Amino acid sequence: MKHQLLILLFFCSTSLFSQQNQNKQFHHWKNLLLMTKSYGINSEGVKIHTYSNKNRKKPANEWIFPWALGFEQSEIKKDLFLESGYKSYSSIYVSIGRNGFKHFKNNFYLNGMASVGLGNEKLVEFSNEKKNQFLVGLETSQGILYIPRSKFGLVLGLSVYEKFFTSKIYSFDLGVQLTAGMTF
Repeated sequence: MKHQLLILLFFCSTSLFSQQNQNKQFHHWKNLLLMTKSYGINSEGVKIHTYSNKNRKKPANEWIFPWALGFEQSEIKKDLFLESGYKSYSSIYVSIGRNGFKHFKNNFYLNGMASVGLGNEKLVEFSNEKKNQFLVGLETSQGILYIPRSKFGLVLGLSVYEKFFTSKIYSFDLGVQLTAGMTF
């Protein structure tokens, strides 16, 4: 009788364990390619960035921290530019950083990011003298992303960001970002 009871308990416990594993969700997406439009107090920009999820077997209730690689171009707002004393301005930079993703409901993820940007700022004075300046910056953002469960699907997001730069014209920006992209 004891052996039958032990066998019954063993099968019940393995059945319950397998049901718990079947109900457990994992981070399903493999790669993201995103385009972000930013609207800041000092600038507007467009960024293309990509993420690779190497933690697909981690439970969805845990944070994952994939590396991110981005390319951004931004324009300074007209009123700030007019006060700068320069005839023209353009900047472009590449960023690398870490993002934190945490699944919180259905296909929605909390997202936090920190990255370092390196680039170039081109300035033209009214005397037509051209200046190139190396840019270094730090960017952080916090937001929410919708990531579908399909292999190829539309990703949407909304976040707030903060940037600190070594620019001659502005050194800080704060704003919102709208993101769209795809999983692959």
